[in-house]
Amino acid sequence: MTTASEPDSWLDQVASLEQVRARGFSYDQVRRRIRSGQWQSPLPGIVILHSGPSTRRQREWAATLWAGEGSALCAATAAELDGLRGYADSRVHVCVPGHRRPRGTPTVVVHRSGTLTVAELVPDRHPARVVADRALVELAASRARPDDACAVLAAGVQQGLATVEQLMPRVRADSRLRHRAALLTALADIGAGSESHAELLAIKLIRRYGLPEARRQAAVMINGQLRVIDLYWDDWDAGAEILGGFHLDVENWWDDRWRNAQIQSTGTVLIELPARVLRRQPALAMDVLRNFLISRGWRPAGSQPGIGPKTAS
Repeated sequence: MTTASEPDSWLDQVASLEQVRARGFSYDQVRRRIRSGQWQSPLPGIVILHSGPSTRRQREWAATLWAGEGSALCAATAAELDGLRGYADSRVHVCVPGHRRPRGTPTVVVHRSGTLTVAELVPDRHPARVVADRALVELAASRARPDDACAVLAAGVQQGLATVEQLMPRVRADSRLRHRAALLTALADIGAGSESHAELLAIKLIRRYGLPEARRQAAVMINGQLRVIDLYWDDWDAGAEILGGFHLDVENWWDDRWRNAQIQSTGTVLIELPARVLRRQPALAMDVLRNFLISRGWRPAGSQPGIGPKTAS
C-alpha cells in the first residue's frame, strides 16, 4: 500500500520498503541493491535510491517515512527550516501521534504529541512540518536550562519567526511544559520590548541586584532620526547597550559605534555591557553598572544624602 507522500519522497529518491515493492521490486531485489551499495537503508524499512551521500532533505524524508503516517518534522529541525539561526542540530526531530511509540535512533529524535493535527502543520510543505511557533516551543522545552529555553523564544521573536502573541497562548495552554514559568516570564519581558536573550538576562540581573529599573528599547530622536537604546534611565540620562553575538559582525560593529557616538553627542551617556560578561560574571557586570549609575547621580538606598537624579541645567 502506498502513502500520500510517495510522489514527493520518490522525486527526492527516498521511499519506504512498501513503496519500492509497489513499484514492482521484490524483497530480494531490494536487498541485493542495498548489499551491493547501489541503494542504502538509513533507517529500518527505508531506502535511499542511490549510493552517494544523502542530503539533509533526504534524511528528513527518511525520518518522516520511518516514523509513519501522521508524523511531521518538529522542534529544532522545523525551526531551522523556518529560518531559525544558531540552533542547528544534525539529528532530525520528528513528531508522532501520542498513541504511537517508535523508538528514537542516533540520527532521529522522536517527540510524541496528542495535539498533532493538520491545523498544527505548515500548509503544502513536504515532508510535513509543524508551524514555527510550535517548533520554537518544542525546541525551548528540550533545553536543559531555563535560561537556554528562554533564549530560544527570544531568538525566534528577534529573528521574525513568531510573535509573542503566537507563543504566549501556546505556552500557557500546556501546564506540563518544561520551563513553563520561566518561558512565561521571558515572553512577558519580550512583549514589553526586550527581544534579545542578553537583554532579558540584563533585566533579570538588574532586579536581582537591586539596581533601578530601566526603560527598555527607549526611542530617542537624534538630528531628526529615531534611535533606540537597549536600556535607558530617564532620571539620569544614562543608557546601556547590550552587546551580543550580533554585534560581532564587522559592519554592525561600525554602525553601532557611529550610532552610539551620535547618541552621546546629545549628552546621553552610554555604557556597553557584553553578553558574555553578563552570563559568565554577572556580579562583576552588575558592580560595573552600579558604579556607572552612581557616577550619573543615582543614590542607592542607604547611601549618603545629597546625591540624586541629574537635573537639566
